[in-house]
Amino acid sequence: MPVTECQRRLSHREFLTWREHLKEDWEHPNKTEFYLMQLAAVISKMFAAKNQKVDLNKFKLSFKDSSKKPTKEEQELIDEMNRIKWLTLVGLDKDGRKRNSN
Repeated sequence: MPVTECQRRLSHREFLTWREHLKEDWEHPNKTEFYLMQLAAVISKMFAAKNQKVDLNKFKLSFKDSSKKPTKEEQELIDEMNRIKWLTLVGLDKDGRKRNSN
């Protein structure tokens, strides 16, 4: 579904509710994901040493919430990397001086 159509169909409140539901739901595998975890465990067991136990939980993917704000130090690093990237794109070095094209 295109983004514009999604924006027309859902209110902001519905969007936030859906997002919270997905955040909670991500950490609980559904039936298909559970079967995929079992398949990965069986394949891993085929290549494991003899009599080595394979734990199914090892194959459960965990997700982190990307909406959390970075720390002040992380944000400063991100800002500095973005600044250098943009200066490079417009032909300047990291100090803002014109680069030599030699």
